[in-house]
Formats: sequence, structure tokens, C-alpha cells
Amino acid sequence: MATRKLGVKFRFIEETNWVPQVGCVPAAGSSLGSSRENLGTGHLQGFLPVWLQKSWGDWTAYGGGGYGINSFAGPGTGNLWAACCKNRC
Repeated sequence: MATRKLGVKFRFIEETNWVPQVGCVPAAGSSLGSSRENLGTGHLQGFLPVWLQKSWGDWTAYGGGGYGINSFAGPGTGNLWAACCKNRC
């Protein structure tokens, strides 16, 4: 079974020489599998993230985090964070 998610990307600040790009991609989703068969939670989930991105020549760094929301009392509700740096080869 699959998880379906729907989100909308908002960019609040455009990247300049000194300021990173700042955006948000709030999303909601639900797994379509049966929680009894360990194929998903069977409940609505959401994520409220903020992302930053800054480029210097061939290098781009981005990262961010946010708050994950589950519509059931269980693990997975809380803060989530990630970061990456890549080179355009």
C-alpha cells in the first residue's frame, strides 16, 4: 500500500548574495494500508516545515526542519530536522 501526501510550497524570502532563500512546504497525508498488518498508521499525518537554501558558486547548502503531527496517540509526533550540502558536478 502507499502513502498519499499533498503539500503546497511557499517561498517567503528570495535568495540574495547575503540572505538565504526561506520557504515552507506544509503537507498532510495518510497511509492507505492497514495498521493491523503494519502497512501504515491508517491515520492522517501532517508536517509543518521551514526550509533554508543558500548557494555559493557550484555549491548549494539547504536544510530545515519542522513539526510532524499525527492524528493518533503514538510515536512520530515531534520535531524533525535535516541538512545537505551538494556540488553541481
